[in-house]
Amino acid sequence: MSEIQLPKDFESQMRTLLGKQEFEDFKAAVNQAPRTSIRLNPAKPFSPNWPRTPIPWSEHGFFSRRATKFYP
Repeated sequence: MSEIQLPKDFESQMRTLLGKQEFEDFKAAVNQAPRTSIRLNPAKPFSPNWPRTPIPWSEHGFFSRRATKFYP
């Protein structure tokens, strides 16, 4: 995966807001591959049969431990 090129003005603004180290952490995070996640509707019965990890900030959200295809 190639590095995402952020607009220079955005980089400058974020570096000012976050500071040097936190900006570098932010930039590294932006360049990581996205994780597959899903939020289950608690009003609908569903028991996923794939490996998953709870998302700390989402009561009904889960990260998939593998790339999950949700469409045909």
